[in-house]
Amino acid sequence: MGRIFMRGETIARLRATTGAGSPIVAVGASNGIVGKCSEFSGADLIVFGTLGRSRWMGFPTRVIGDFSGNLTMEIQRDLWMVVQNTPLIAGLDANDIESLDRDRLLDRFVQSGVSGVCNLPTIQFYCDQFRGRSKSYLHGFENECELIAKGRQRNLLGVGFVFYPADAEAMVDAGADVIIATCGPTQGGSEGYPPMDMETAALKIGRIADAAKAKNPQVFVLGHGGPFNTPESTRLLYDRTGVDGYFGGSSIERIPVEQAVRDVVSRYKAPVMSKLKAEGGVR
Repeated sequence: MGRIFMRGETIARLRATTGAGSPIVAVGASNGIVGKCSEFSGADLIVFGTLGRSRWMGFPTRVIGDFSGNLTMEIQRDLWMVVQNTPLIAGLDANDIESLDRDRLLDRFVQSGVSGVCNLPTIQFYCDQFRGRSKSYLHGFENECELIAKGRQRNLLGVGFVFYPADAEAMVDAGADVIIATCGPTQGGSEGYPPMDMETAALKIGRIADAAKAKNPQVFVLGHGGPFNTPESTRLLYDRTGVDGYFGGSSIERIPVEQAVRDVVSRYKAPVMSKLKAEGGVR
């Protein structure tokens, strides 16, 4: 069964990881088997929510409606059964029209046992006209900053997912302890997004990391997205930027599963077909 981590406890664990010279690894998981295996392998954080559900359905990461957080709550229920000693971070949609009462939304997840909150899905997936920071809008990036700030009041770890340096600064001001600096959607696999130059991707992530740490040198920054979709590819990320680790969604939850299932089914199939052909049973 799962357990609740206080914000200070989680930060101390992350600090111990970086202090030992290891990268922080946060895993986007939408089901028990990915969460369970991630914990076995040493994941530092498990971030769950509706974005992962689209991956588990066989699609690339896409926004799925989560009115009042109901689907995310179902995912947490499964993870709580099998993840025993890793902080569970709820990805919540601060712009969901049935979750505009963010105090009520957060209280519900605090009671269910989460250790932190992240602004996923995020309005940043859409064009800039939806990102307005004016309070006259019901939707906007400021709602996501407010979500993190209110989570901080409840002693939850705050994880801010950002596309731009200015948004990283806003998230740090709101009280985020961890910034996920993304260069864009993850490429690769059967349903990946268009390719991105690795140098360009590293530069974008590096600028976000620099902006966040200029605001607060103690904040943790994790790289994400684009061509950084394998353990080997993250070496360049660590060499060229000031990130403290990596956040993987499709790169952990979708692409490896696609590869593993294809491989094992092919290997189950191959010897049988070879034997039948040798015996003349297949023409």
